[in-house]
Amino acid sequence: MKNFKIIIFALLALIFILLFIFGVDVSDKTSSKNMSDKVPRIGQNLWVYNIQQHQWHNYLKHDYEIDKNNEIILRIKQDSQNPDVTAYDLVTENEDVTSKNLFISEGSIEFIVGNKLYTYHPRTFEYFEIVFNGFNFVMRRLETNAITKLFPDYKIIKLSDFNNRKLDINISKDKQNYIIINDIGESFYRYYITTDDINKIEINQFSNQFSFNEPLKIKLQRFEGCTKSYPCYEINFMNE
Repeated sequence: MKNFKIIIFALLALIFILLFIFGVDVSDKTSSKNMSDKVPRIGQNLWVYNIQQHQWHNYLKHDYEIDKNNEIILRIKQDSQNPDVTAYDLVTENEDVTSKNLFISEGSIEFIVGNKLYTYHPRTFEYFEIVFNGFNFVMRRLETNAITKLFPDYKIIKLSDFNNRKLDINISKDKQNYIIINDIGESFYRYYITTDDINKIEINQFSNQFSFNEPLKIKLQRFEGCTKSYPCYEINFMNE
């Protein structure tokens, strides 16, 4: 009878594992499909910089003919050596422009606010402005004050605020919006924000931004968890 119970338990455990693997596989395929629908295609024109006006535009929202003498198009390029890095071809007929490729960062997200083009780097939890210096494009790292102006509805958490990688924060009953800013030069390659109750938190498209409206504890960690090589950062949000 005991052996029979062990066999039944083993079969149930096996069925649970198979169902879990199937669910993860379906979820991964759905996420991959959703992501592939959003990722720009190779060769697609995305951004336009006007040299005279010093302004950026979304190419897909252009309603006039491009002036290739005074405007530079950034077109998605495939980098054969590192396909995960965001790379752009420069398309222009202005001979003063250095028409070398623009390489951003792995998994970066580019976005326009006002007439300026910015990029978020998930590997380092940093934001940059993409600036044209008269010949080519360079990335200017944003300091905390600039990020606050860029996202006025979010409160800033700086890594330098942590004590032994731990931080306690008092919160009100209002909705809480936070950005974790890397101001100490750490690398966060493959790090992500997690919590024991994932239903309480909303992660923004930028992996260092999140929102919630009740007390919770979060961790900034890699998939393998908290290790000596890749230690976690912990934040405890408590009622005032």
